[in-house]
Amino acid sequence: MVKLIDILTMQKLLVNKTLLSMLLTAGLCLDAHAAVATHTPNQKSLKFEHVFKSQGEPKALYFQSQFYSAADGRKHNLQVWRDGELHLRRKTDQAIDTYVIRDKANLNAYQMIVVDYNKRVTTKINRNNLIHLGEFNDWFDMSHGLRHPKGEYQLHLGKAPQASLKTFAPCQWYVLSQGKVQHHICWSEKDRIPLVIWDNAKSMAVWQVTTLNRQPIKKDVFTMHDAGFMRNDANADIEND
Repeated sequence: MVKLIDILTMQKLLVNKTLLSMLLTAGLCLDAHAAVATHTPNQKSLKFEHVFKSQGEPKALYFQSQFYSAADGRKHNLQVWRDGELHLRRKTDQAIDTYVIRDKANLNAYQMIVVDYNKRVTTKINRNNLIHLGEFNDWFDMSHGLRHPKGEYQLHLGKAPQASLKTFAPCQWYVLSQGKVQHHICWSEKDRIPLVIWDNAKSMAVWQVTTLNRQPIKKDVFTMHDAGFMRNDANADIEND
């Protein structure tokens, strides 16, 4: 049995750095460099939750994206399967799978299972215990690739940062600013996800959707393949600590 301290360390590695804080959200991918504004100074800021919302999204959605991680300075591949409002799967680099199952009776609660194929370890943890570890991630964050920014921000209609920048499908550009930090977000009203997130300071797309499918998702997609893996119940260890 892995000791609690090992589980907590592993959770920080698997959940924090690799899955939830490596670049799942625009709010976390900001880099403190100045960028050129594309809106007038007196233009009223839009509200994040009014622009980036899930209402009207497809019942089922699968997409692939490439994202840049500031943690290791590399690009990574991400696959996301979302079935309604209850089941979610995220697979990163063929190395780590995250399964999220929401509670029908309380949609604010969920169980997360992280499968590390390289280490052959499966770890289970719920939302309350993630919060206990200092990880505040909700369903919208994980299924839509954006998190509400912390603190003050400005959000305005924008345009493509480069005329040559191509998007996977039609989308509306916005500029999200916090102080001198700005990102351009190309938001799909149809699919309710960001198709591109552009970092002005790095002059690159730090998130870009490359494949998308709205067909119903087969149930076996959410079947875990962890036979023979070490299985850790972080909930039990944290609650018994």
